[in-house]
Amino acid sequence: MPAADALPIPVGAIVALFLAAFPIFWCAILWLIAGMGWRRLANAYPANSDPPDSADRIRFATLALGASVRSANYSGSINAWLAPSGLWLRPILPFRPFHAMVFIPWAHVRSVASERRMLMKLVRVALGGDVPDLVLSGRLAQAVLDRTKAKKR
Repeated sequence: MPAADALPIPVGAIVALFLAAFPIFWCAILWLIAGMGWRRLANAYPANSDPPDSADRIRFATLALGASVRSANYSGSINAWLAPSGLWLRPILPFRPFHAMVFIPWAHVRSVASERRMLMKLVRVALGGDVPDLVLSGRLAQAVLDRTKAKKR
């Protein structure tokens, strides 16, 4: 008769099941998140080249696509490059599946506006069309704001 505290499934089988299921589950989540705006952004602004070596790089940046409750929020998981020609965006490695690199030429930016939500300073980048606005915060927000102000001078 088995002991009352014995598991009905061996621990090794549970570990193997987890190791097999987790990547599938993770990819499903990333696919759903990409469908909340990144896919439209990447289709409208595909990066046909890597950023130039001279581009300013900002690691672990934060952005949201749109401002609704259903918006995808990439908190601290975006690498960004700013160059005179435009802005490159790509999620950090664990979040890259289903998220192609994006290149947004500065000429395609319709407006850049600073706004406040509670205690946070945000920058909204409007691109127009079917593409959701980019809502930036932190170092990336300030860098985009500085870059667009310098272009207007």
